[in-house]
Amino acid sequence: MSKTLQRILKVNRKVNTMKVKYTGPFIYCGGGKLDDWNKKTEDS
Repeated sequence: MSKTLQRILKVNRKVNTMKVKYTGPFIYCGGGKLDDWNKKTEDS
């Protein structure tokens, strides 16, 4: 096997075994509770 192919396979193994750092999309709501969102007005 060529050195180039060996290197590609090594990188591929490393990338495929990396742990995922993110679990999913989240919405930032300014630090308030999402349950209170409907109680807020545009002024507050």
